[in-house]
Amino acid sequence: WSFIETQRYSIIYPSGLDSLASVYARLLEQVAEPVGRTLGYSANGMYSKRMPVVLHTRTASSNGMVTWTPRRMELLTVPDAYAPEATPWERQLAVHESRHVAQLQFGNERCFKVFNILFGQITTGALSGIYPGQVFLEGDAVRAETALTSAGRGRTADFLEYYRLSATEGEFRDFWQWRYGSQRLYTPDYYRAGYILSAGMRSYLGVPDFTERFYGRIHEHH
Repeated sequence: WSFIETQRYSIIYPSGLDSLASVYARLLEQVAEPVGRTLGYSANGMYSKRMPVVLHTRTASSNGMVTWTPRRMELLTVPDAYAPEATPWERQLAVHESRHVAQLQFGNERCFKVFNILFGQITTGALSGIYPGQVFLEGDAVRAETALTSAGRGRTADFLEYYRLSATEGEFRDFWQWRYGSQRLYTPDYYRAGYILSAGMRSYLGVPDFTERFYGRIHEHH
């Protein structure tokens, strides 16, 4: 394994893939500030130590992960051969996962300092489940990738098509069915429900800084 260090990240990758690592290093730094402009945090902005980013280059699946136990980002760099995204895969990962990094910065606010001392990095993971939750986190990240690229999932016709059909044909679901799925009724995954929640709040209420206001209430009111 080898590594490249940038201002915010330590990119860890299999030896011999320096060019690929350089691409991700450049993109992650490039989007670190833009992904946080409507959030109130930049990617890794609340930490002085670089965040580890592990590149998995020999996998059959395509995905990314941000976790705080220990704090790191993991990127599966092989694009999906069967359901490719319109956005170049490396940019898709950089924007989406960087938004997650920015989202979880609130766990290092001063009001949570005691919990971080007592319980370590698991504090942020627990807080992310208590406050924003998985639906909000993923939906907000999809909204960010849609706003910051020319072909994010929110711009893809089939991403929200089932919602349009279910509404016009009267096949409604309650929130919990959209969130957790349904054994009886086909229900798309929570990425779509979260995107409608996040993008809908911003658009319908006219508050482009909706996510920043949400996180602001957490640390301002403890």
